[in-house]
Amino acid sequence: MAADKFSVFLLILKSLWTLIRADVEVSCILSESCILPCNFHPGAETIIHWVQVAENIQVHSFYYNKDQLGHQNQNFRNRTSLFKDQISRGNASLQLTGVGVQDQDRYKCYTSTTGRNKESFINLRVDAPVSKVNMEQVGNRIICSSEGIYPKPDLTWSTRPPSNLNLQNQTSIQQTEQQLYNISSSLILSDSETDLIYICTISTRKNWRRVSLFKPTSKTTSDSETTIPCTESRTKTLTGLVWRFNHSQIIVTKSGANVKYTVSEEWRQQVKGVSESGSLMLQDLSSHHEGKYSCEVSDAEETLITNTFLRREKSQDTEVSCVFMESCILPCSFQSGAETIIHWILVTAGDPHAHSYYSNQDQLGLQHQRFRGRTSLFKDQISRGNASLQLTGVEVQDQDRYRCFTSTMGENKESLINLRVDAPVSKVNMEQVGNRIICSSEGIYPEPDLTWSTRPPSNLNLQNQTSIQQTEQQLYNISSSLILSDSETDLSYICTISTRKNWRRVTLFKTTFINGSNPETTISCPDSITSITGFSLTWRFNHSQIILNQSRADISYTVSEEWRQQVKGVSESGSLMLQDLSSHHEGIYSCEVSDAEETLITNTFLRREKSQDTEVSCVFMESCILPCSFQSGADPVIHWIQETAGNPYVHSYYSNQDQLGLQDQYFRGRTSLFKDQISRGNASLQLTGVEVQDEDIYKCHTSTNRGSEDSLINLRVDAPVSKVNMEQVGNRIICSSEGIYPEPDLTWSTRPPSNLNLQNQTSIQQTEQQLYNISSSLILSDSETDLSYICTISTHSNSRRVTLFKTIFTFINGSNPETTISCPDSITSITGFSLTWRFNHSQIILNQSRADISYTVSEEWRQQVKGVSESGSLMLQDLSSHHEGIYSCEVSDAEETLITNTFLRREKSQDTEVSCVFMESCILPCSFQSGADIKIQWTQVTAGDLYVHVFYSNQDQLRHQNQSFINRTSLFKDQISRGNASLQLTGVEVQDQGRYRCFTSTMGGKEESFINLRVDGNSTQVRGITGVVVVVILAVSAGLVGYCCAKLFMRKGCMDAHRDGRQPANIKPLTMDVSSSEE
Repeated sequence: MAADKFSVFLLILKSLWTLIRADVEVSCILSESCILPCNFHPGAETIIHWVQVAENIQVHSFYYNKDQLGHQNQNFRNRTSLFKDQISRGNASLQLTGVGVQDQDRYKCYTSTTGRNKESFINLRVDAPVSKVNMEQVGNRIICSSEGIYPKPDLTWSTRPPSNLNLQNQTSIQQTEQQLYNISSSLILSDSETDLIYICTISTRKNWRRVSLFKPTSKTTSDSETTIPCTESRTKTLTGLVWRFNHSQIIVTKSGANVKYTVSEEWRQQVKGVSESGSLMLQDLSSHHEGKYSCEVSDAEETLITNTFLRREKSQDTEVSCVFMESCILPCSFQSGAETIIHWILVTAGDPHAHSYYSNQDQLGLQHQRFRGRTSLFKDQISRGNASLQLTGVEVQDQDRYRCFTSTMGENKESLINLRVDAPVSKVNMEQVGNRIICSSEGIYPEPDLTWSTRPPSNLNLQNQTSIQQTEQQLYNISSSLILSDSETDLSYICTISTRKNWRRVTLFKTTFINGSNPETTISCPDSITSITGFSLTWRFNHSQIILNQSRADISYTVSEEWRQQVKGVSESGSLMLQDLSSHHEGIYSCEVSDAEETLITNTFLRREKSQDTEVSCVFMESCILPCSFQSGADPVIHWIQETAGNPYVHSYYSNQDQLGLQDQYFRGRTSLFKDQISRGNASLQLTGVEVQDEDIYKCHTSTNRGSEDSLINLRVDAPVSKVNMEQVGNRIICSSEGIYPEPDLTWSTRPPSNLNLQNQTSIQQTEQQLYNISSSLILSDSETDLSYICTISTHSNSRRVTLFKTIFTFINGSNPETTISCPDSITSITGFSLTWRFNHSQIILNQSRADISYTVSEEWRQQVKGVSESGSLMLQDLSSHHEGIYSCEVSDAEETLITNTFLRREKSQDTEVSCVFMESCILPCSFQSGADIKIQWTQVTAGDLYVHVFYSNQDQLRHQNQSFINRTSLFKDQISRGNASLQLTGVEVQDQGRYRCFTSTMGGKEESFINLRVDGNSTQVRGITGVVVVVILAVSAGLVGYCCAKLFMRKGCMDAHRDGRQPANIKPLTMDVSSSEE
C-alpha cells in the first residue's frame, strides 16, 4: 500500500515539474508592436494575468470574460491587448504596442481554468537597430555617426584594400533620455595612402550597417549642362539612392529599385534626369552650383558614398570681383542705335529682373525687391553704347551670374557677367591667454583658411583647434587656439588667414619682461618695425584697453582719455614712454605694428619693483594699519594719498586736527590716526573694512618745522581660503571654495601617489566684490578604486586641503535600529580639530567646533543621535528606512579637512513574510519584551510611513490613522501585557500589499520588526497570481485527496496543519487525476 502511494506521489510531482520550462526569448523593435506568446489548455472560467516579474507589476488581467485593468500599471495603459477571439482556443498571447527600452524585462503569463493552472515566462528583449549611418568628410577628417540605437553599439573602421595604417580615430557614445545610444567617430585621413576606400561599420546584436567612402573625384565643365556619375563599385543590387549637394542639401531621392526618383523643390530646374546607373544629369548650371555632389546608394546593410567636386570653367563669361558693402560696376557694351532696350537679369530660378531700361527711361515695375534703390545705369553714356550697371551695397547673396541683354533697331546682343563677392580679411586679432594663443578674424567671404607657423621654422606639432561660424549675412568668423610649446620657448608664432582675395598675417614675438621701481619707464616695440612701411601703430594694456593709436607713420598719435596722465610720448621707433606709474599699471603692454598685409605684436610684461616700499598685507573686511613714522616737530602736517590717477586724498591732518574736506568719499568713515602718538612721530593710518579695491600704493607725506618726509606703503589685500567644500556626485568629485583673493590655484592629487591622468575641469568666477569663487570637477578612475583624492586650494596667503577617503559600506540588520559609524583613522594626525557629520552631503547631523567643547545636534536628528565617541564615531538609534544613505564625517583643522563617506544599508533579509487572502482577515505578527508604559506603532513603510495603528496610554490612538485603514485594524489587547503586538487587518485588498513596520517601546527599551504583507486571491476569486505549487498528499480510507497549498497562501500554516492532522483554513480540497501529465 505504501509503495502505491509513493508511486502516485511521483506521478504528481512529474506533472508539477512540467510547469518549469525554459523562458521564451522574444525580440521586440523599439516603438513598434510586439507579441508575447502564451498558450494554455482551454477550459471554463478562464483567468489570465500578465505580470512584469522584476517589480511584480500588473501588465494585463482578464477574467469574468473581459479585461480587468483596475490594477494595471500606468506605464502599460492603452498599450496592451489580448486576442480575445482566440482565448477560447487557448491563446493568451499579449500584444504590446509602442515598445520602449523600459519594457525590456522578464514577463510571467499566468493562466487558470477550472481544471488547471499554468505559468510560463517570456524574456522581452528590446532592440533599436542601426537604421542609418551618416558619413561626412570635413577637411582631412571623416565623421561617421548614427543615432537612436539600442543596446550600446560597436563602431569599427577599416579600409579597402586592407592597409597596415594606424587608423587614428576618436569615438564617443552618448545615451539619450529615452536610453537610446548616439554614436559618433572621427577618423583622420592618411596623407601617404590616398587611394583607399574608408569603411565605417556600426553594429549591435540585432543588425549592422556599413558605409564605404570612395576616393573623391573632380569634374570641370564650362557648359550649363553636365552628368555626374555614381560609384561603379556595386557588386549587388542597391535599392536606395540619394544625391546631395555640399553634404546637407538633398537633390534627389529614390527609395527603391522600381520606384521613381523624387527631386527636391530647390533643384527642379537643374535636375534633367537620373540614369539607370544612378548618374545625375544637370542643366541650367550657374556659379551657385559649383561644389561637392555626393551620391549615396544603399541596401539593407550597406551604403556606398562617392563625392564629386564640380568646377565650372568661366572663361567665356566676364569675371567681376565686388567688395562686400561697396559699390560695383558690371560692364556691358553694345552697338549703339535707335530705340535702345536694356535688361539686366539674374540667371537663377525665375530669372529675376535687376534693372530694365526702354522708351528712354528706367522701367522698374518688374524689378526684384532686393535690388530696389541699389541699381543705376550711366544714362549719359547709353547713347555711346555703355549699358554697364552700377550696384551699391553689395551683399553675399548678390554673388551670381548676370545677363545683360541689349536691343536696338540694328541688333540684339547678350553678354554674361559672373559677379563674385569678396569680404577680404581686414584685421586679424591675436591674444595670448596662459599657454594658449588665440588668433581670430571676422566678417570674411568666402570661407577663409587659417594656418600656423613659427619663426624660425620648427618641427613642432602645432596643436590647434580652429572653428568657423557663418553669420546671418553669410560672412565667416574664424578663430583658432594654439597650445604653446614648453620645450621651445624662443619661437615667434605666426597666424595667417587667407581667402582668394587677400591674406593677412600676425606675428607674435616672445614675451619680454621689464622690472622698474621708478614711476617712469620706456617700453620698446619690435625691431622688425623697420621692415614694414606705411605702418599703423597701436599700444594696448592687458590686451583689451587701448593706450594710443597712430593710424599712419606721417600723422600724430592719439592717446585714450584714461592714459593721458601716464603717456609721456612715443619715440620714432614706436617705443612707449610712460610716467606717473603705480601698481595699477603693472601688466601686459602690447605693441601692434601693421601694414596692409602684416601685423607684428610684442607683449612686454611690466613689473614694478616694490622692494623699497613697505609691504602691508591686510585681510578682507578687517581693520589694517599702514605704518608711517617721522621726525617729530612743531606744526605737524600729515597727508595720506592713494597713488592712482588723480591721487585721491585718503586722510589729512594739520592745525592739530583732522582735515577731511578733500577726503575721497570712498574712504569716508573708514580712516583714523593715532592722535595721542602723533607728537611722538607716529603718523600710521588705521583703515577699517578693507576691500579688494583698497589694494594699491599709498603715500604718507609728513611735514614739520624740521622738514618734509615721504614714504610709500604697498597695501596688499588677502581673502584667504577659509573653507573648502568637497562632494561626490556619481563618478565625479566636486571641490570648491568661495570668497578668495587674489585668484587661487587648485590642484588634485591622490594618496598613495598614482600615475593616473586626473581628468578635471576647473572654473573661476569673480564676484562684484572682486573676490574669486573656484570650482573643479574630477572624474574618478574606474581602474584604481582604493585611492584617496586630495584637492588643494591655495593663494600666496594660505592653502587648505581636503582629502576624500574611499567610500565604505555598512550593513545593519533590519531589526536592529542602532549602529555606530566610524570616522577616518587619520583623525589622530590633526589636533585642535572641528567635527561635522552630514547626511546625504547637505543635511547637517551634528557639529563640534573644537575638540574641547561639546557637540551640537541638529533639531531633525535629536532622536537618532545617541552620542559621539572620543574618536569621532557617530552612534545612532531609532533608525528606519528613511535613514539609509550616505553619512559624511568631516574632521578639520586650520589647514586640512579629512572626509569619509559611509553608505549605510539596512538589510531586510530577516523580514517576516505573511501571505494574506484577498478580502479576508489577516494577522501581522509582532512580539516584544513586555514592560511598563507600552507604546505600539504600526506604519506602512512602502507608502511613505502611513500610520496604520497606534496604541499608548493603555488605549488605541487613531486620530492620525490613514483613512484606508479606518475600522479595519485591531490589536489583541488582552495579550499586549504578555508582549504580543500583532495586528489584525480585515477585508484585505491588493493595495494593502507592502512592507509594514512594528515599533514597540517600553521602560525597558525599544524594538522594531518588519513584515512583508503579500496579497493573494482565493480559489473562487483570483486564482493564485504567483507561486510554485506545493502538494501535500493526505491518505484517507476513501481514496487520495490532496490539499493544494500555494506559496502565496499560508504556507507555514498549511504545513503545520498537515503535521497536526488538521485541514488548514482557506485550503480547497483538490481530487487529483494522477493520469494527467499536464499540471
